[in-house]
Amino acid sequence: MDTEMIKKIGKCCISGKPMSTSEYINLVALDYVPTWEYPISGNVLIPKYQTRAVAIVHDDEMPAKGLYVHEDQIKFAVEFRGEEIIYHPIEDLQKIQP
Repeated sequence: MDTEMIKKIGKCCISGKPMSTSEYINLVALDYVPTWEYPISGNVLIPKYQTRAVAIVHDDEMPAKGLYVHEDQIKFAVEFRGEEIIYHPIEDLQKIQP
């Protein structure tokens, strides 16, 4: 899925705001295991983040100073499947222990 499609059909995993009203697509790595069949999202530069679920966050929900979103605000993790975004409730996922 490309960024144009995410902006067109995506919604924020915190507030539910449409991503079409956000300047950036902010992907946040979560401390949760993606439990779906093909978990392809992740950070390829930092090996320990490869198997983490991600969330889409609207610019309005990003902190004014800093890059970190408090994970307890995030309600959903996202799965990109073809031309579709599947939203998985955080409470249904397995927490990664530090």
